[in-house]
Amino acid sequence: MSLELRGSQGGHVTVSDAEWTFILIFAEQYGWMPAGTVSPRDLSPRITWDGQYDLDAGQQVTAEDASEMAKALQYALKDPYRKEIEGAVSRHLSKALFQMTGMPSPLKFPDITSTLTAVMQLCLKGSFTIGAQGGDG
Repeated sequence: MSLELRGSQGGHVTVSDAEWTFILIFAEQYGWMPAGTVSPRDLSPRITWDGQYDLDAGQQVTAEDASEMAKALQYALKDPYRKEIEGAVSRHLSKALFQMTGMPSPLKFPDITSTLTAVMQLCLKGSFTIGAQGGDG
């Protein structure tokens, strides 16, 4: 499955679920502290929103949170040891998938630099929503 990150000032980036999970964990490794997302506009008032980033529900990442993520990704992209951190995050995710499914799931992201750059550039523009690819959410 894929997610579409849609900027409030225009632009979008499409990422796979695995790439997005990788980016969230990776950005945390470089100092980003998630503030939590703003609930989707059409969320039923009977549902309590817990600030998740990993759903395609149309939740919003605030401009301040996006700015902080951009800073972490900028730092990461300049880090000469970045590949080691990328490998550690990939191994962590692979292990988590194995624990959930019982099947080996080695994750590799061959073109992650361009994806990190695209997400960083989107974050620099301000807030964005996380939704299903091609969806309204």
